[in-house]
Amino acid sequence: MAKPEIATERTRLSIPFDDRQRAIRAAGKLADGSNALDYVKEEKVWYAQPGANLSRLKEWIFDPNKVIEEPPLDIQAIEDEFTAWLEERGAIIKDPIEFDGQKHYVDTVDGKAGSRKGVYAAFLDGRPAGWYRDYKNGGEIQKWVSTGAAPNPEQMAMLRADAAARREQRAAAQADKFDQTANRLMEEYNRLPDATGDLAYLKNKQVIAANGLKADERGNVVIPLFNADGEFRTLERIWSDGSKHLEKDGQAWGSFFVVGGQLKDGDNLLYAEGYATAASISEAINQPVIMTVNAGNMVEVAGRLKDTFPNSTHYFLADNDIYKDENVGLEKATEAAELTAGHVLVPAFSNPKEGLTDYNDLHVSEGLEQVRLQVEGAINQMNRVDTMPTDNPNITDVNHSSTDSAAVADPEKAAPVASAPAAAEPEETAPVASAPAADEPVEAAQVDRRKPRRWPAPLQLLNRRKPRRWPAPLQLPNRRKLCRCPAPLQLLNRNTPHQQIETAMMKRVIAPVILRRMPL
Repeated sequence: MAKPEIATERTRLSIPFDDRQRAIRAAGKLADGSNALDYVKEEKVWYAQPGANLSRLKEWIFDPNKVIEEPPLDIQAIEDEFTAWLEERGAIIKDPIEFDGQKHYVDTVDGKAGSRKGVYAAFLDGRPAGWYRDYKNGGEIQKWVSTGAAPNPEQMAMLRADAAARREQRAAAQADKFDQTANRLMEEYNRLPDATGDLAYLKNKQVIAANGLKADERGNVVIPLFNADGEFRTLERIWSDGSKHLEKDGQAWGSFFVVGGQLKDGDNLLYAEGYATAASISEAINQPVIMTVNAGNMVEVAGRLKDTFPNSTHYFLADNDIYKDENVGLEKATEAAELTAGHVLVPAFSNPKEGLTDYNDLHVSEGLEQVRLQVEGAINQMNRVDTMPTDNPNITDVNHSSTDSAAVADPEKAAPVASAPAAAEPEETAPVASAPAADEPVEAAQVDRRKPRRWPAPLQLLNRRKPRRWPAPLQLPNRRKLCRCPAPLQLLNRNTPHQQIETAMMKRVIAPVILRRMPL
C-alpha cells in the first residue's frame, strides 16, 4: 500500500464549485479534529492545510501547466479586451489585469503621475466582467462585460487558483525589492550628518530639526520612515522649495516617522500628514506626533498602530483643504478616526484665506501658543466628554467626533454650531450660540453609525466643497462678524423656527463641542 502524501505547508487547490462537498469529504479532518481544507473567501480559492492527506486530493491539486480542453478559454484575449476598454476611458495600464474582484488603482492620462485617480475591478465569475471609475472626471462607475465565452466551473477554479498563485509571487517579489531598497537606503542614511535648524525648509516653516532627521549634500531634509514593527523601510526628502520626494521602490505605504519622542501604549496618539505640521504640534504641546507623509497613508498607519497600542486614544490633526475641489485631508482623517474610534481636529484661523490649511500654517501666521491652545483645549474637551457619566439613557457620547479645536482657544474663531461651556459640568448641555429662548436646550443628535445617516428635515447638504455662511439666528454674540458654517452644513429653510432645528452629527461636520442628545 502506497504511503500517503502529507502536506507540509498550505497547498493551493483548484476545486470547482460543484465539487466542493466531495472534496471536503475526501479531505476529512486533521489529527487535531480541525478541517483539512480551508476556503479563502477573498480569493475564492481552497487550500489544503498542513497535515492534510494530499493523496486523497490529487484531482484538485493546482497545476499551472494543466490544460483544460473544452470549452477553450482565451484569458489573454479577455485581458486584452478589458485593457483596451480601460485605456479608451483614460486609464494607464502598466501591469497585467487582476481578475480577482478587488479594487486596483491606476494612473489616468489627465492626472498627475502617481496620483492613481482611476480604479478598476474585474471578475471571472460567469461571463468575465468589470467596472472602472475615474475620480478625476466625476467618479461615475462604468461597466464592462466581455464579448467572449464564459469559463466553465473547472476553468473558473483553475483561473482563481492561478490568480492567487500569481498574487503570491508578485507579493514575494515586491517584498524582496522593498527589503533591498531599505538596506541600501539605510546605509546611505547612516552616512549623512544630522540635520540642523539652518536648513532652508526648516527655517521657512519655523520648526526645529527633530532627533533622527538628516541632511544631504544639497541641503535637503532627509526623513527616515519606519513600519509599525520599528523596522526602517525608506526615506523621504524635502527640498528647500518644499517639494517632497519618496525613494523609488521604497515601502512608504504603512510607514511613518515619530517627531518628538517615543510612542507608549495608553498615551494619546497624535497624527499629522507632513513633517512641518507634526513638528509644530509636537513643539507646542511637548508630545510625540506621528508623521504619516500624506493623508491616504494616515489611514493605513492608524490601522496598524491601533493594534500595536490598543489602550491609546487616536487624534488626527487634519489638513483642512477647504479651498480645493476635494478636501482629501479632512476626508482621510475622518476615515482614520472611524477606523480607530478616534477624533479629528482642524485648525481655526483669525483671518482664513487660501493657503492656510494646517497647524504649521497656524504656527507661522498666529504663533506657537495658538497651536497649543487649540490642540490642548480640544483634547481636554474630548477627555471630559469621554469620561462623562451616562446615567441618563438619553445621553450618549460620540466617539467618532470631528472637533474644531479653536472653540476652546477662542470662541469667536469657532464655527457657530454651539459654544463650549465655561466650566465643563457633566449634567449641563452646550448652548447654541445666539439662539432664541426655548423651553429646553437643543442638542445635537448622535447618529448611529451602523445605520444610514439621515438629516433632520430642515437640514440639507448644499455644497461639500466650499464653506457657507450661517443665517442670522446662528451668528456668534459679536453680530458685526458673520462666522463660517462648518464645511458641508447649511440651513435650507431660513424661515424654520430655531426651536425646531435639531443639529445632526455627520462625519464631515466640524463642531466646536462634543455632541450628544438631550430630550426635547
